[in-house]
Amino acid sequence: MTEVDRLAESMIGLGLIQMMENAGRALAELVLAELGPSRIGSVPYRVTVLAGTGGNGGGALVAARHLTNRGCEVEVHLSRPPRTGSVPDRQRTIL
Repeated sequence: MTEVDRLAESMIGLGLIQMMENAGRALAELVLAELGPSRIGSVPYRVTVLAGTGGNGGGALVAARHLTNRGCEVEVHLSRPPRTGSVPDRQRTIL
């Protein structure tokens, strides 16, 4: 856990899961904005997510979930499985 994460948790009450969820949702929104207007009724956007095993990888998994929920075809590739019980592992399980 970085110092910024520790401070956010201790001073604001944000847990790692919530911070990861916020980051992943913001990333998904950025990707959707870059892709352009929705193509409802046509072939969905195809997105490939490359995710590591740390917090950023967990955020990428959150983004993958949000993109899937918004109708994108998402393919996820993990650099290796996250450590069992870690926050990124929880995100992988949710996905």
